[in-house]
Amino acid sequence: MKKDKKLLPAGKKATWVLIGMLLICMIGIAVIYISYPSAEIVKYQLGEVIFKHSEEENEYIATGGNQIIRLTQDGVTAYDLKGNEVWNNALTIDKPIVKHKGTYFALMNKNDQKLAIFNDKGKKGEITTSNPIIYFSINGNGDVALIEKTKDGHITAAYNSKGERLGDAVEGVTYIKDAGFPVSAEVTPDKQLLLVNYIDIYNPVITSVLNGLIINKTGEEKVFNVKYGIEEKDNIIYEIEFLNNSTWAAIGDHRITFYNLQGEKIKEISNLYLKYTPYIDGELKGAGYLPVLSTKKGASKGSGDCLTLFNEVGEVVYEEEFEETVTYFNATDKGVIIGQDNKFTGYTKKGEVKFTFEATQDVDKVLYVGNKLIAVTKDEVRLLSGMSEGGSIK
Repeated sequence: MKKDKKLLPAGKKATWVLIGMLLICMIGIAVIYISYPSAEIVKYQLGEVIFKHSEEENEYIATGGNQIIRLTQDGVTAYDLKGNEVWNNALTIDKPIVKHKGTYFALMNKNDQKLAIFNDKGKKGEITTSNPIIYFSINGNGDVALIEKTKDGHITAAYNSKGERLGDAVEGVTYIKDAGFPVSAEVTPDKQLLLVNYIDIYNPVITSVLNGLIINKTGEEKVFNVKYGIEEKDNIIYEIEFLNNSTWAAIGDHRITFYNLQGEKIKEISNLYLKYTPYIDGELKGAGYLPVLSTKKGASKGSGDCLTLFNEVGEVVYEEEFEETVTYFNATDKGVIIGQDNKFTGYTKKGEVKFTFEATQDVDKVLYVGNKLIAVTKDEVRLLSGMSEGGSIK
């Protein structure tokens, strides 16, 4: 004869079920914590010297990918983090203008008619124009937009990283005569459009005009190359900045406006008194962001300087007002670096503090080189070494 199984009372059974569920939850939380440890703030200090340079000779130091770029009057040299020369290119430059985005950068002498394009492999291409170049920009693909000054107008044009003209097969006006003054231009990341911004000086109200020019028309049919035109009254737009591959911002003296590639307005932000021109140096991957460093007029306390991080649709994801004046601003696809005299703080794109660095000597710049950081002093480029709050060396 079989014995009956002993049954737990209903209350005790429920208790054991709850204990089992709690154990499962605790194990799950532990696994998540181990797999995704919380971000730790890294405290950096000056490390080893990578190479020495001369501030008195107006040398320019920048970064591109995993390389440090050094520009002198004799040319360009790229170094790795150990100070080894990776490549160099001889040039004669006395009044350099440099623009960089990710692994690409372009440089020229002020008001010259020749511009050189580089990436992490060295020189990629060269552009020679018939007229002085008064403005140029470069995107993450190495595409260059430029504005030439003619006797009675301006020419806007786009080139690829090899220095080859984009849009020759498309009919349309890229020559602007008596239509205003072109201020900035940018090639879209998909190479489809050349965005040109100019000031309409003949309008009773100061007006910025943004034109989207088709530069990569497929097929044999030639069409007039203006895809769309946008007017912004009472706003002098002086820069165009892409937040990601499909969203861009028109940055003006009175407001910042977010647009998509079709020229449709996403959002408008007014009453920003910009201290630095917003920009993002790096690859445009995933969700975009726009870092803005502004000054609040009439601030009752502190410096009035304020960091605001917008997402790709113009929403504020982080904002911080500073007690001390901001003296340095650098923004990349990795985040923002803010300098206040000898104190530097690194933020993620969402506003989380990533690192701090308090310099013991004069530091002009703190820059990302890949996932590492360097400091540029008046005569040295030095690697930063750090330790997290948990004690691990970075």
